[in-house]
Amino acid sequence: MNKIKLLYIATTLSLFSIVFSEQKIGKIMGTVIDSSSKEFLIGASVFIREIEVGTTVDTEGRYAIFNIPPGEYKLEVSYIGYESQAKENIVVNFDETTKVDFELNISELKSDEILVRGRKKTGTSSSLIYDQKKSSRIQDGIGKEQLAKMGDSNVAEGVKRITGVTLVDNKFAIIRGLPDRYTDTQLNNSPITSPEPDKKAVPLDMFPSDIIENIIAVKTATPDLPGSFAAGGIIVKTKPYPEKFVLKFKFSVSDNTNNKGPFNLGSDGYNFFGYDSKKKSLRKYLPDHEILDNNNIPDDWNSNIFPDFQSYDLCSSWDIYQVQNGINSDACSGLDSNGNVIENQSDWTFGSVYNSSQSIDLRRKYSYYDNLSKLSTNNLIYRSKEISKVYPISLGLSYGNKLNPRKDFEWGYFTNVTFGNKFTYDNIYSTQYSRLAGLLIEDQPRNQITNAYKTNLGANLNLGFRFKNNHLLKYEGLYSHNSKNQLKYIFGEWSNIDTEGALTNYYYVENQILSHSLSGESNFKNNKVEHILDWNITNGVAKRYEPFNRRYSYEIDDSWDCEDLNEADCAMFSACSWQNNGCECVLPENECVESESDTWNEAVRYELFGHSGEKNYGFIDYTDGDDKSDSFDLNYSVNFEEKLGFKFKFKTGLRLQSKERVFERRQLVLQYAPGFESISSWGGIPDSVKYAYSIDDLGAVFDNPNNYFSFNSDVNIDHPQINPNSECMDILPLGGDGICDEAVRPGFLIHDATSNNISNAYFANEDINAAYIMFEFPFGFSSEDKILNKFNFIGGLRWENYKMNLQAYNPISNEIVQE
Repeated sequence: MNKIKLLYIATTLSLFSIVFSEQKIGKIMGTVIDSSSKEFLIGASVFIREIEVGTTVDTEGRYAIFNIPPGEYKLEVSYIGYESQAKENIVVNFDETTKVDFELNISELKSDEILVRGRKKTGTSSSLIYDQKKSSRIQDGIGKEQLAKMGDSNVAEGVKRITGVTLVDNKFAIIRGLPDRYTDTQLNNSPITSPEPDKKAVPLDMFPSDIIENIIAVKTATPDLPGSFAAGGIIVKTKPYPEKFVLKFKFSVSDNTNNKGPFNLGSDGYNFFGYDSKKKSLRKYLPDHEILDNNNIPDDWNSNIFPDFQSYDLCSSWDIYQVQNGINSDACSGLDSNGNVIENQSDWTFGSVYNSSQSIDLRRKYSYYDNLSKLSTNNLIYRSKEISKVYPISLGLSYGNKLNPRKDFEWGYFTNVTFGNKFTYDNIYSTQYSRLAGLLIEDQPRNQITNAYKTNLGANLNLGFRFKNNHLLKYEGLYSHNSKNQLKYIFGEWSNIDTEGALTNYYYVENQILSHSLSGESNFKNNKVEHILDWNITNGVAKRYEPFNRRYSYEIDDSWDCEDLNEADCAMFSACSWQNNGCECVLPENECVESESDTWNEAVRYELFGHSGEKNYGFIDYTDGDDKSDSFDLNYSVNFEEKLGFKFKFKTGLRLQSKERVFERRQLVLQYAPGFESISSWGGIPDSVKYAYSIDDLGAVFDNPNNYFSFNSDVNIDHPQINPNSECMDILPLGGDGICDEAVRPGFLIHDATSNNISNAYFANEDINAAYIMFEFPFGFSSEDKILNKFNFIGGLRWENYKMNLQAYNPISNEIVQE
């Protein structure tokens, strides 16, 4: 018992002594700055000799020493290149903070000149904070350290972490809420081109993070920035050559359990590195300056294919029907009331089905249709393909070094290559709402399923040469390439479809940026005044390649019930199966009941939807283009800080820039051979073409060459009303006896969307000449006024002459439609 009491008393006394001792301590805090410039002396040493305790100054210019027993002390401060300073009789009281500030003077070296030169570490959080404090602009950034820690694969993923910056479409930067056209992007402080045909904004997902040193978001305009910095700008800096030898190889494989695969992609699958090499190019197979129009056949089309065959103007089957049935005897003036040919008629009325605005024979017409069909199917079939899951990889190689062959000369190099890829699968539900009588009404709900394969490849090469310690010459080269191969299904309500609809969209795109920059910098000091002259010459080109994109629409008929189907119809639906002498639903039990919100899981039939009165059953387009830029920058700055004792900087410069953009998009439509879909003797479009019964079948009919128009010119199909002995007596309407079926197979063919193509291309020249002057100084304008010196003036004048010439033109005929 006594032992327990003694232990209790000892413990109590110990706790009391700890509390008492903690109360009998204090601390010293303060700042250490340059006496002239008032800059923080980061890293300066602060030391208390009596208790052998010290610390260093942080990036804010502050220091703090804790747990100091009460008493009087001598505080010493030292910093390389400055006179050491000490303050005595510094009193530290119980539980109080004693504030002691120091202002150090630059020391005069009594020995021979000693040159210590190094490069400021960049890409770290501390270096970005330091740059942010020293900058004349309001800016923020993210460095390579943070990019690596966060696992960001490209600049777009990294830049959204910067305060005040948001992204549109996951790739275009917006600063302070203004549209992306007000945000300027630069690479290593030089202009950069954009592969976007409809935007000047640069897609930031083009740049892999492994080649990036840091990303700076500038949020205020200054005279030395171009006029396009209206909202701000993004400055992307690539990695410079290192201070020592570097050789790194990185390889990683990842997995995402949400992307289980397999994936469906267009374009016969995918290329692993994302390069098509023009294999899918629709433009490669289309005539450059010929408008493809089944209603306007060129005059010289096969004019000598049948030299002995006389050409006639044709009447349509509807015209013939009107004459024969007494509806309109003038519908076709080449026929009498019995539908027989009236001899020696010189005036023939043209029919609407064939729109025969030219004198052509059927064989010429059908041979032209056959040509359009071959353009549709000749190496252009854009088949969807199921791809087994491929695990995304990331690989990179870095190699660099710095060499000093002579005391007054050094040079360095750095190059790295990086590649990453990934499959993505997204299933997104979206809807719009409108308010009616105080209630929210759902409008056009849609479900979007997207399969995509994406690649990103980047490479950069940096070379640097330094002469006599104050002249620097640099080359910076960058190559960036990305691709996206995408198959998208959208199910839901559409404004132009009475029932629910389904849209299938195959999309493939490659973007490429190539940039070369040669720059130099010279600095020297005269009478304590620092002079810096720098220049930059940049050449860049960006390319866009969309070889063959297409989309189709279907109406959804969800009125089918597996139990009501016969065996033949049951076999058509992927959701149904013939079992035990009956048709049964084979989907999970909860999906066998019709549900408007789960259209794609029901036993549904999809019917090909023809847009507009022309029955456009599919849309195809390609886009090609490039953006080229050449620029020259020259800047000269003078710093009087050391001479005047306070910060005073002057800067002036100029920019000469020339840009050229050329982008073309050609749009085509897929139609069923004109008139055939409505001719009853052909039975219209076959059900095997018109209907699909599963998602995988959407658009599949366009992948089958047998569904495209075909014409065999060896079979005699002379116009029956002109040649009564023709083997194809029922050519109008077509079909019926087998012979004409052999000669003509109705089906799809492409032709140009003429009205859309009128201004679907443009050529633009842009010239910018600019000059500026800029000043930075404190309002106190002396080293004495410490209060006003906390406020700086940063401003000047900028003159900019901007000239642009834009010409829209037809990508087929090259006819200029707007200047």
